[in-house]
Amino acid sequence: MKTLLSKFIFWISVLFVLMGISIFVPLTVLLPKKIDAQILKRDLKIAQYLSREVQDLLLTDNRVALELLLKERLKNFDDAEYIFIRAEKKGMVSSTFGRNIPRGLLAFNKLEKTGAAAGKDYSNIKKFTNDSGEIFDIAVPVMSGQLGELHMGVSLNSRKEDIGMFLDVNYYIAIIIVAGLGAGIIVFTLLGVMLSRRIRKLSDFAFALGRGNMNEEIGRFSEDEIGSLAASLNRMRILLKEKIEKIRELSLIEERDRIGMDFHDGLAQELANIIKRIELAERLIRLKPSKALGELKELRIGTINVLSKTRELIHNIKMPVGSKYSFFEELNMLAKKLKKDSKISVSVKVNKRKINMTAEKKNIVLYIIKEALNNIGKHSFAKKADICIGVEKSILRISIVDNGRGFDLNERLWRSKKDKKWGINNMRQRAYILNGTLDISSKAGEGTAVVVGIPV
Repeated sequence: MKTLLSKFIFWISVLFVLMGISIFVPLTVLLPKKIDAQILKRDLKIAQYLSREVQDLLLTDNRVALELLLKERLKNFDDAEYIFIRAEKKGMVSSTFGRNIPRGLLAFNKLEKTGAAAGKDYSNIKKFTNDSGEIFDIAVPVMSGQLGELHMGVSLNSRKEDIGMFLDVNYYIAIIIVAGLGAGIIVFTLLGVMLSRRIRKLSDFAFALGRGNMNEEIGRFSEDEIGSLAASLNRMRILLKEKIEKIRELSLIEERDRIGMDFHDGLAQELANIIKRIELAERLIRLKPSKALGELKELRIGTINVLSKTRELIHNIKMPVGSKYSFFEELNMLAKKLKKDSKISVSVKVNKRKINMTAEKKNIVLYIIKEALNNIGKHSFAKKADICIGVEKSILRISIVDNGRGFDLNERLWRSKKDKKWGINNMRQRAYILNGTLDISSKAGEGTAVVVGIPV
């Protein structure tokens, strides 16, 4: 039952079956038992009345009149199969059997004397089976058992007409239930088809939204709950479209800031260095032309490096966010480059080789490390630098420590703001983008430590 229509049909069928059971069981099982009980109750009263009717004839020992009375009552009572009177000492006093008395009945369904001793109006009913079917033997005392007991056998044949009438009613009810079931299935099938079409349209619309199609609109079917749901989906589409536009605007701003920081971290510093060396070369041309030539050669190498970094920056801008690269290979390359360019010994310690990060997050983390290493190479005069990476409680911890000359952090921040150098601020901003932290501790003559914490 995967479809709504099949569920509708199943449950309406279950409902009608339960209705049928709730009607058939009382009419076919409980009602016949109730009718039997009522008929036996009626027959018991008839037997009790007859026991009082025969008292005078028993007292006068008028057996001929007694036998005629019993046969007349048997003839007038359709359910009665036999009637006889039995006394404890005399045995069979009178009966409707004539001479063919079934001997088994003389000892069957005897009344207990305890009821007679207590003066109670007692009786007993027992069932047996013969060729005619089920017979109920009703035994009642005659004059509290002093004159014996009267037995009347009834077959309950009169109930057949009543039960047959109810069975006819059952058949009509069965026809009505079957017809109602068929009509219900047809109605619910039509209703299910209608609802399934509406729900399928809603599902297709939601799927289109999931694919990013924000221009499609679904019409409102009606004023019911499904119509309200369709209106809600339309409102959600409009809100999603507005949010996506806003996210695009924010993404453009973030991308612009990222490109600006990339230019600062790479090209701006390199170009500033080239300008200083050009100024130095200009002075050397007038004073020491030979040294000026060597400086120009260095400038040529520096310019080539700037070109290479420019190409790398353009490649990074074009590179899709999800492109695959090795974080630890890039980290080792940065460490080797610092060692080659600045003659600083660099050690890399990694406590966890597998770190789950997106490519974009890895890029930003590498930019922070790269800026920290650039600062060590340019300003620290250090001989050694240690990079430690590990994960503690879902936080990526990166520490970069050097044994250089150190600096006063407040003074450096003030001078950076004055000279419009944004290296430290850019590092903190990148960490902030990743919901992380960046702490710098340094003192003159004691080296510098940069500690980064990024959620992963």
